Amino acid sequence: MKTPPTRYNHKLAALICTKLASGNDSLQKICSDNNFPHHSTVYRWLKDADKPDFVLTYLFAREAQADSLCEEMISIADTFDEEKDSAVKIARARLRIDVRKWKALRLSPKKYGAKLHHTTQT
Repeated sequence: MKTPPTRYNHKLAALICTKLASGNDSLQKICSDNNFPHHSTVYRWLKDADKPDFVLTYLFAREAQADSLCEEMISIADTFDEEKDSAVKIARARLRIDVRKWKALRLSPKKYGAKLHHTTQT
Protein backbone atom coordinates (compact mmCIF):
# COMPACT_ATOMS: atom_id res chain seq x y z
CA MET A 1 0.00 0.00 0.00
CA LYS A 2 1.27 3.44 -0.89
CA THR A 3 2.20 5.67 2.03
CA PRO A 4 2.95 9.00 0.37
CA PRO A 5 4.98 11.71 2.01
CA THR A 6 2.50 14.33 3.12
CA ARG A 7 4.82 16.86 4.70
CA TYR A 8 5.91 19.64 2.41
CA ASN A 9 9.40 19.22 1.02
CA HIS A 10 11.00 21.88 -1.23
CA LYS A 11 12.94 19.36 -3.32
CA LEU A 12 9.90 17.16 -3.84
CA ALA A 13 7.72 20.15 -4.74
CA ALA A 14 10.34 21.34 -7.24
CA LEU A 15 10.53 17.88 -8.80
CA ILE A 16 6.75 17.77 -9.19
CA CYS A 17 6.81 21.17 -10.92
CA THR A 18 9.67 20.10 -13.18
CA LYS A 19 7.74 17.02 -14.26
CA LEU A 20 4.61 19.10 -14.88
CA ALA A 21 6.54 21.64 -16.93
CA SER A 22 7.80 18.90 -19.23
CA GLY A 23 4.22 18.57 -20.49
CA ASN A 24 4.24 14.79 -20.61
CA ASP A 25 2.56 13.93 -17.33
CA SER A 26 -0.52 15.05 -15.47
CA LEU A 27 -0.38 15.74 -11.76
CA GLN A 28 -2.34 12.55 -11.11
CA LYS A 29 0.12 10.49 -13.15
CA ILE A 30 3.12 12.03 -11.39
CA CYS A 31 1.54 11.42 -8.01
CA SER A 32 0.70 7.80 -8.83
CA ASP A 33 4.42 7.06 -8.33
CA ASN A 34 5.10 5.84 -4.79
CA ASN A 35 7.87 8.41 -4.40
CA PHE A 36 5.40 11.28 -4.63
CA PRO A 37 2.53 12.43 -2.42
CA HIS A 38 -1.08 11.92 -3.41
CA HIS A 39 -2.32 14.66 -5.75
CA SER A 40 -4.72 15.86 -3.06
CA THR A 41 -1.68 16.60 -0.90
CA VAL A 42 -0.24 18.79 -3.65
CA TYR A 43 -3.55 20.66 -3.88
CA ARG A 44 -3.45 21.14 -0.13
CA TRP A 45 0.06 22.59 -0.44
CA LEU A 46 -1.25 25.03 -3.05
CA LYS A 47 -3.88 26.30 -0.62
CA ASP A 48 -1.37 26.76 2.20
CA ALA A 49 -0.62 30.47 2.71
CA ASP A 50 2.83 29.55 4.03
CA LYS A 51 3.94 28.30 0.61
CA PRO A 52 3.68 31.27 -1.79
CA ASP A 53 6.90 30.24 -3.56
CA PHE A 54 5.44 26.84 -4.35
CA VAL A 55 2.28 28.42 -5.73
CA LEU A 56 4.30 30.63 -8.10
CA THR A 57 6.51 27.74 -9.17
CA TYR A 58 3.46 25.56 -9.77
CA LEU A 59 1.76 28.26 -11.86
CA PHE A 60 4.93 28.72 -13.90
CA ALA A 61 5.13 24.94 -14.39
CA ARG A 62 1.55 24.87 -15.67
CA GLU A 63 2.33 27.69 -18.13
CA ALA A 64 5.37 25.75 -19.31
CA GLN A 65 3.23 22.62 -19.60
CA ALA A 66 0.85 24.48 -21.92
CA ASP A 67 3.79 25.59 -24.07
CA SER A 68 5.08 22.02 -24.17
CA LEU A 69 1.67 20.75 -25.27
CA CYS A 70 1.62 23.28 -28.10
CA GLU A 71 5.05 22.14 -29.28
CA GLU A 72 3.78 18.56 -29.16
CA MET A 73 0.78 19.51 -31.33
CA ILE A 74 3.14 20.74 -34.04
CA SER A 75 5.10 17.51 -33.84
CA ILE A 76 1.93 15.42 -34.13
CA ALA A 77 0.72 17.44 -37.10
CA ASP A 78 4.09 17.12 -38.83
CA THR A 79 4.31 13.34 -38.47
CA PHE A 80 1.47 12.27 -40.71
CA ASP A 81 0.89 12.56 -44.41
CA GLU A 82 -2.69 13.07 -45.58
CA GLU A 83 -1.94 11.38 -48.91
CA LYS A 84 -0.27 8.27 -47.46
CA ASP A 85 -1.81 7.77 -44.00
CA SER A 86 -5.18 6.16 -43.46
CA ALA A 87 -8.26 8.12 -42.43
CA VAL A 88 -8.08 6.42 -39.03
CA LYS A 89 -4.50 7.63 -38.44
CA ILE A 90 -5.44 11.14 -39.48
CA ALA A 91 -8.52 11.16 -37.24
CA ARG A 92 -6.43 9.92 -34.32
CA ALA A 93 -3.84 12.66 -34.92
CA ARG A 94 -6.62 15.27 -35.00
CA LEU A 95 -8.04 13.92 -31.74
CA ARG A 96 -4.61 14.02 -30.08
CA ILE A 97 -4.16 17.62 -31.21
CA ASP A 98 -7.67 18.63 -30.09
CA VAL A 99 -7.12 17.19 -26.61
CA ARG A 100 -3.84 19.07 -26.28
CA LYS A 101 -5.46 22.28 -27.51
CA TRP A 102 -8.20 21.91 -24.91
CA LYS A 103 -5.66 21.30 -22.14
CA ALA A 104 -3.38 24.17 -23.20
CA LEU A 105 -6.38 26.50 -23.24
CA ARG A 106 -7.33 25.45 -19.71
CA LEU A 107 -3.77 25.78 -18.43
CA SER A 108 -3.13 29.16 -20.04
CA PRO A 109 -6.35 30.80 -21.26
CA LYS A 110 -4.83 34.26 -21.68
CA LYS A 111 -2.08 32.92 -23.89
CA TYR A 112 -3.92 30.24 -25.88
CA GLY A 113 -7.54 31.36 -25.72
CA ALA A 114 -9.34 33.04 -28.55
CA LYS A 115 -8.70 36.75 -28.66
CA LEU A 116 -11.85 38.82 -28.74
CA HIS A 117 -11.57 42.26 -30.25
CA HIS A 118 -14.20 44.72 -29.16
CA THR A 119 -14.91 47.68 -31.35
CA THR A 120 -17.21 50.55 -30.77
CA GLN A 121 -19.20 52.19 -33.48
CA THR A 122 -19.98 55.86 -33.40
